[in-house]
Amino acid sequence: MLSYYKNNQLFNHSLELGLRSLFIINGFNKPLSLNQIISFDYLILFTEDIGGPKNLHPEAPYRSTQLLIKRKAVRAGLNKMISKELLQVEMNKKGIFYTQTELLSPFLEHFRSEYTEKLKDRIRWITAKFELYTEIDLDKYINKNIENWGNEFVNEPLFRGVTINA
Repeated sequence: MLSYYKNNQLFNHSLELGLRSLFIINGFNKPLSLNQIISFDYLILFTEDIGGPKNLHPEAPYRSTQLLIKRKAVRAGLNKMISKELLQVEMNKKGIFYTQTELLSPFLEHFRSEYTEKLKDRIRWITAKFELYTEIDLDKYINKNIENWGNEFVNEPLFRGVTINA
């Protein structure tokens, strides 16, 4: 059993990210690009970073790097959901967008847990805050604020008496 965890990713697995993406796309109820999905996924998990409700996931040092490293796993998760006919791809002059099929809403109704309810609450909050943002507006917002997210741990070793030699 231990070898399973050594060889497989426990957190931010493509299945986890794909499922969360389903809730995001359903919540926004409009086609979203890969960049939008990745950005909204981060913002939904760490709503306190932007003055929102309690974070869905625990704070971690340099968590904003998730915006950079999740791309491959989110894309793989979206492809899994497309293969199950829960999502479809739309292509137009503006790019590639993911949108829900008629199967998505009934599928999501089967998820009933405290985590799911908190996830849906965060999605509603993020949707209200960002629904009018274009993809460019969202990118500008992320780029303006990214340096502030997760940096509260920068001086944490000093509080533990650890000396960092540069």
